[in-house]
Amino acid sequence: MKNPKKEVRTTIPLKDNLKQILIKHFFLKVLEVEFITILVVVVVILSWGIYHNHQVNRSMSNTLTEIMQNYDDFLTALCDMDNVIVPKTSTIWRHNILKKFYETSFKTKVSADFYILDKNRQVVASNREYISAEEQSTIFLQWEIIDKILQDPQKMQVSVSKGKEKNLFLGKVVENRGAIAGYLVLQIEEREFKKIFSEFPTGVVIAGQEYWTVFSNTSHFVDNIGRLNERLRGQSGIAFFKGGIYAVSSFILKQVPLQVYTMFDYTEIMKLLLIVLLTSLIILAFLFWIGRTNVDKLALDFTRDIRLLNQVFLEVTSGNLEIDLDIHSSEEWENISQGFNEMLESLKKQMTKNRELAEMVAYEQIKQLKSQFKSHFLFNTLDNIRFICRISPELAESMIVLLSKLLRYHAVDRNEKVSLQEDLEYLKMYFEIIKIRFGDAFHYSIEIDQAVEECLVLKQLLQPLVENAIKYGFEWKEKIEVMIRAEKVGDEIHLICRDTGPGMAKEILRKIQKNLSSAENKTAHLGLYNVNRRVQLTYGSKYGLFLENESGVIATIKIPIEKD
Repeated sequence: MKNPKKEVRTTIPLKDNLKQILIKHFFLKVLEVEFITILVVVVVILSWGIYHNHQVNRSMSNTLTEIMQNYDDFLTALCDMDNVIVPKTSTIWRHNILKKFYETSFKTKVSADFYILDKNRQVVASNREYISAEEQSTIFLQWEIIDKILQDPQKMQVSVSKGKEKNLFLGKVVENRGAIAGYLVLQIEEREFKKIFSEFPTGVVIAGQEYWTVFSNTSHFVDNIGRLNERLRGQSGIAFFKGGIYAVSSFILKQVPLQVYTMFDYTEIMKLLLIVLLTSLIILAFLFWIGRTNVDKLALDFTRDIRLLNQVFLEVTSGNLEIDLDIHSSEEWENISQGFNEMLESLKKQMTKNRELAEMVAYEQIKQLKSQFKSHFLFNTLDNIRFICRISPELAESMIVLLSKLLRYHAVDRNEKVSLQEDLEYLKMYFEIIKIRFGDAFHYSIEIDQAVEECLVLKQLLQPLVENAIKYGFEWKEKIEVMIRAEKVGDEIHLICRDTGPGMAKEILRKIQKNLSSAENKTAHLGLYNVNRRVQLTYGSKYGLFLENESGVIATIKIPIEKD
C-alpha cells in the first residue's frame, strides 16, 4: 500500500505578504472600484438617455397625432357637407369653407395649403389666391395623394413628396350619391414642422411609407435621396451609427402611416467617460510605480516589531523560557511586550506546579478508570484472553490490543466531547471484543450519516446501551444482533441502538421510562439512567434517552447538533 503524499505548504514572511497586499490587492481593488463606478455611471447615463428619449418621442408622437386628428376631423366635416363641389364663383360658399380651414390651422398651429379638386383633378377652390397653369399640371400629373385616396376612399390618406422639397399631403374623397364628386387635399410643407419640432433636444425624423422623410432636424440620419437611413429603420434601443452611439425610439401613428424617430446622442458623453477612464488609469499606473519603489522599505519598517516578536516566539518554542521581549515603539507594542513577559513568567510557575500535580492526576485517572469500567467486563475479558491464549495466541493478542486501546480511551475525562466518528470507532473495538467472546452467536452493524460524522458528542453514550442489550439479550436467546445508527433529524442527532433480543415487558418498560424522567434513580438500571442524566444535564431537559419495543428494544439518544 502506497503511503499518501503529504501536502507541502509553503509560508512566506509577513513582510512579503504586506508587499503583496500593497502591490496587488490595494491597487486591484482601486482598479475594480474604478471600473465598477464607470460601469454604474454608464448604466445610469444609458438608462436616463433611453428614458428621456422615450419621453421626447411620446411627446412628439402625441403632438403629431393631435395635428393629424384635427385635420382628419376637418376633412370629414367637409365631406359630410352638401354640395362641397360647387362653382367657385360662390363667395359665401368659399368664405364658410375657408373659415373652417383657418380655425383648424390655428388650432393645430401648423399651417397648410388647402385644395378642393373636382373629379377631373382640377382645382375648384383653394386658400391660395392664384394657382398657375404649371402648378395645376403638377397637381394633375405628380400628386400621388389622389391615387392613394382612390385605393381606400373610406379614410384620410397620407402621402409624402419625394425630392428636395418635403411636403406632407393629406387627402380624402368627396362622394355624391355613391359616386366620386371630387377630392379634398391638404399640403403641409416641411417648415411648418420645424416650427414645433426643431427645438427638441434630440435628433428627430418624421417618415412616411417606405421611410420617405417629411421632416428631419438634421441631415445626419437621412440618406442621399431623402429617406431615413437604412441602419436606423425599425431600430429601438441602443444603436451604433456612423461612429456614434445613440438611444433610438420609434413610434408609429395609429390613424395614419407616419413614424416618429428620436435619437439621443451619447457619443460625446462616452468620449468624456473614456478620457476620464484613461486619465485615472495613467494616474493609477504612476502611483503603482511609485508604490513599488518604496514598498520594500515600508514593509520592513512596518514589520520590524512583528519580526522581533516572531523571533522571541521561536526561541520559546525551542525551549528557551529565559528570554524577554523588549519593544517600546508604541504604547500598544509596549503593552504586548509586558503582557508576553508576564505570561511567560506565569507559564514557568505553572509548569512547576504541573510537575508536582502529575502523580496526583495519574492516581485520580486510575481511580476514574475503575469507576468507568464495569469490573465483570474487565475480568471476563481477561479470563477469555487467558483461555484463548491456549487455542489462538493471535486472537488473544488482538483482544489485548483492543482492550488496551479502550483502556486508554476510557482513561480520559468522561465528560470530554469527541467527534461522533471517533467515538463510534472505539465502540467498534468494544464490539470486536464481544465478537471474539461470543463468536457467531453475536453480530453487529454500525451506520453513520456523513452529515454528522464531525459533530461533537459526549464520550461513551452508546456503550451502556450496548452492554444492556447484550446482557439481557443472551439471557433469553442464543444469538443476538445489535445495530447502531447515527442520523441527522432536523437540528438534532439521533443515536439509535437496536437489538434482536426478546424486548422488554410493557410493565418494565413503563417503569424504566418513568424512572428516566425522575430526578433520582429508583431502579437497578443504573447505566440507562446515567446516560439520560448526563445528556439532560449537558444539553437540557428536551433531550435524553427514549425507549420503545419493536422486535427487540430500540433505544434512541437525542442530542443537539454541535460542531467544533
